[in-house]
Amino acid sequence: GKKATDSPQVKGRKEEKIYLKKNKIRSHPNSGAGSIKFDGSTEDAVVELKDANKSFVMNAQYLEGLYLNAIKQGKDAVIVIQFPKLVVECVIKRKPK
Repeated sequence: GKKATDSPQVKGRKEEKIYLKKNKIRSHPNSGAGSIKFDGSTEDAVVELKDANKSFVMNAQYLEGLYLNAIKQGKDAVIVIQFPKLVVECVIKRKPK
């Protein structure tokens, strides 16, 4: 039989699980679609994972939401963007006045 290839969404979710597990990040139910927002967290950080093929656009409003969610919990806000050959890990901080 023909082997079905995973859709980008399915592939992204698989990569996400692998990354979370490798980095000891507790994944949130439904990838943050439920009452607990964003993909996962550790004792120190709220982590959002994104899968990108060629480019990833950062959205200020979205990043601010991640940041505010994290500081309410006394944690750092981290966004991880996985490209085919690279991983970018960003800590989101408030801009100094």
